[in-house]
Amino acid sequence: LLVRNFGRLDSDDEQQEFLQEKFGSLLLSMSTLFDLICTQDLEEFSARGTFSDKPVLAVLLVMFVVFCSFGPVALLTGVIAEGMHQRNQRRLEDARMQRQQVRSKLLEACAAIFDRVQNADGGAAHKDALVEVLPQVEAVFKRTGVTYSVDDLEGILDI
Repeated sequence: LLVRNFGRLDSDDEQQEFLQEKFGSLLLSMSTLFDLICTQDLEEFSARGTFSDKPVLAVLLVMFVVFCSFGPVALLTGVIAEGMHQRNQRRLEDARMQRQQVRSKLLEACAAIFDRVQNADGGAAHKDALVEVLPQVEAVFKRTGVTYSVDDLEGILDI
């Protein structure tokens, strides 16, 4: 579009030499547009009066610079947001796995303690026997970093 409309102007046009230099071929047009993306400097066109002589070119270049500026910013924002999301998902998964490991350790330790308790008929333990092992359960909780209150620990016996 730029090569066809602005790169090949009549020889009597005062902007012909400048626009031929910028948009004379497809390669020159691509190079000019790349420079505009990188520098976003339209001063050279404005200083030569190109925008006042060719308002369509001014609109095209301004729109090109604006849209090409938003594209990389949106892309960069998307990449950063996706990275943060993946890192957060990984952190949540690690925390879940860690909780599962603590849960497994607690289950094994408490099962070992319960197996040592004198069981009544049918495998149920007497409340008195469970009261005696509460300090062992408390030690397991402290060792694995479980947060609890003494009332909660004693409340287990009422269940």
